[in-house]
Amino acid sequence: MHILAGILLSTLFTQGNRRKSRSYTVGMGDKQLQVSHALPGRIRLHHKAFMQPVSGKALTERLQQVKGIHQVSVNPKTGSLLISYDCREMKEEILTAAIYQLLGYGSLDDSKASAKISEEIHYMHQAANHALMQKTNGAIDIHTLLAGGFLAVALKEYWKTKSLGTPAPITLLYWTYRMMGLHR
Repeated sequence: MHILAGILLSTLFTQGNRRKSRSYTVGMGDKQLQVSHALPGRIRLHHKAFMQPVSGKALTERLQQVKGIHQVSVNPKTGSLLISYDCREMKEEILTAAIYQLLGYGSLDDSKASAKISEEIHYMHQAANHALMQKTNGAIDIHTLLAGGFLAVALKEYWKTKSLGTPAPITLLYWTYRMMGLHR
């Protein structure tokens, strides 16, 4: 009976101290990086590039040079990369974004160079879109949300004026058309 009580009490007292592991995917389509296990200070990622010994070794060497990363190990059999890092010096999101770029998915093409502000706005858009997709389990993205908002405003204006002759509703309908990808 004492053993059972001890097990129950230890379970109750350690329940709040357990850190929950998270898993998620970065990127879309064939450019996905799977984060299969993430705790503060420790992260395990999966990608087909980690199965290739040469690219896995090169990535390991580059990551070990980064301040705040304690240990990096690649398992080519499973295609996983395990990183132990100091979470006070580095954020998990920045680490996964850096690895995503090291895989060649986030690099900028010199032929498509743009202004710094434009690049930052693009990165903010990608981050917001990613957050919205995760929050809604992939049900809605920013383009669909904005297109729906424009459509709602256009319908409201039409309801009020009973005319499509005013520029605002027509413009909003056109934006809806373009954002939904119907122009392709």
